[in-house]
Amino acid sequence: MQSSEHYCLKLLVKDCFDLPSIEGRAPESYVKVYIRDESGNNIKHTKQKTTTEYSHNPVFNKVFYYDLEDIPSFMEKEIEISVWNYSGISASNFMIGRVLLPLKEASEGYLELLSP
Repeated sequence: MQSSEHYCLKLLVKDCFDLPSIEGRAPESYVKVYIRDESGNNIKHTKQKTTTEYSHNPVFNKVFYYDLEDIPSFMEKEIEISVWNYSGISASNFMIGRVLLPLKEASEGYLELLSP
């Protein structure tokens, strides 16, 4: 008989602070979340645009939910949270920074963005 247990990963992307200026003004940022397998392939992907205008300290307060089928194998995955600048329809968006975190090391608190 198969287990009917259901698990869910809940990830809160709260805010960023001290984002750099882009072309002389605060960035219009959004967040991308990837869950990657051991070889770096994307398994799940979510993107959330910010509802705030240009800011060096954007507040997202966005909760991402991921359904899990197998906790032990899922804990071997890595999560990538990246912050991007929205450059408009005619320009290319680009990454401001990112955080790479093995899920088995996940905890509460602020994480420092790494340069792309």
